Amino acid sequence: MSVVELNQASYEQSSEDWNLSRQMRRFDRTLQVLTEERAGAPWIEFGALSGGFAAMCSDALGLNRSDVWCCDFVPTHLGRAAERGFSVAVWNLETGPRPATLRPGMFQTILFCEIIEHLVAPDQVLASVLELLAPGGLFVMTTPNLASLGNRVRLLRGLTPSLAPAPGLRFKAPGSLAALDHLRVCVADEWVRLLESLDLRVTRVAGCTSAPRDPGTSLRGRASVGLNTLLERLPFRLWQNALITARKS
Repeated sequence: MSVVELNQASYEQSSEDWNLSRQMRRFDRTLQVLTEERAGAPWIEFGALSGGFAAMCSDALGLNRSDVWCCDFVPTHLGRAAERGFSVAVWNLETGPRPATLRPGMFQTILFCEIIEHLVAPDQVLASVLELLAPGGLFVMTTPNLASLGNRVRLLRGLTPSLAPAPGLRFKAPGSLAALDHLRVCVADEWVRLLESLDLRVTRVAGCTSAPRDPGTSLRGRASVGLNTLLERLPFRLWQNALITARKS
């Protein structure tokens, strides 16, 4: 089974409810940045699942849902997005041609969250994605941060960084926090260089935290969420996830 096939088999089992409940702090932080950056429509979200985050954004920012596109490579996810009133496009970024409905310069905002780490060749994929962005348009991405505080501690202990690639498609060490479907986990500067090489002007490099809004009663869980949220405000790039915004010239 290829990497793309493995990712698709795993992704088809994704539950939007599960994803939203476990990732709401990252979604809230991303929406905050989108508001500050005055993100506008037409808009497209890649990896949109069933349109749950698109619904949050369109409601918060006053966007017409017909001007918001949800793009995914699993058609079953997009059925619910269409029911919610969003335009939809099925596109397998790794293997499929870009749909004819997605035209160059069509969008003012492209949202590309927690996707780039799954790609075999992100430089090639992004070039095609960014053709869709209008001049002056906003590109927003999030991705795990290789240089997070937790990962630095793990490396000092001789452990695999959290969500870094595993050694194979099906195997990782017992207790490892490696991800079987992650291929590219980098520090923020690597992604900045990639975006700049594709003629984008990076406007923000910040952090966000992948966690529920309510961390529960576990002392360890509350401490972890509190620390990672604090790190978002500090200048040392120790955050759990990188959040990068850029504009097209």
